[in-house]
Amino acid sequence: MSGHPNDKYIPNEYVHRALAAEQYLAAAKAKIAELEAQLAEREWRPIESVPKNTDVLMWVRGALPDEQWLMEADDEPIDTSYITPRIVMGKHQCAYSGLCTAVLWQPLPHPPKEAPK
Repeated sequence: MSGHPNDKYIPNEYVHRALAAEQYLAAAKAKIAELEAQLAEREWRPIESVPKNTDVLMWVRGALPDEQWLMEADDEPIDTSYITPRIVMGKHQCAYSGLCTAVLWQPLPHPPKEAPK
């Protein structure tokens, strides 16, 4: 060592590096927490918790009608593509008809700060 009477002596350079690493790690942990909070905002939520009179994104699935609704007069299946789940934007009260059901929602993303170039 450097002849210091304390065997646990750490050169000043290493102390500064360790402190810088701790600060970097603390900043990284804070950024991770911030990103996790942003991600939580974007998670799909149960439709029971949707705010009224606010535009949101909704995960809408078609309601499967009775079998008779699925057959035309000549006993051929009719188009059932409306049963496929899709994302709809609007207010919960008016964004879907009786043939589909909103099951999840999430808030609209924030508008861009600047117009794209």
